[in-house]
Amino acid sequence: MENPACSSLQRAATEALSVGLGFGVLGFNRLQVHRREWEKATGYSLPSPTELATTVSTMVSALASLVAERGRR
Repeated sequence: MENPACSSLQRAATEALSVGLGFGVLGFNRLQVHRREWEKATGYSLPSPTELATTVSTMVSALASLVAERGRR
């Protein structure tokens, strides 16, 4: 037999998680709308997430090699 207190706590946690995820999705969509409006207003296009990830990855690997090189001295 299941404990009713546990069941209500589990239900509340599930609902809180669902609400949090919903707000996250709404926030992301709102950010996308603002980004597109900004691009339209300025005529400047931001890099795609893939391009941004590639750039960050390249910068992190370059920084890591510099740190490794300094460590060898």
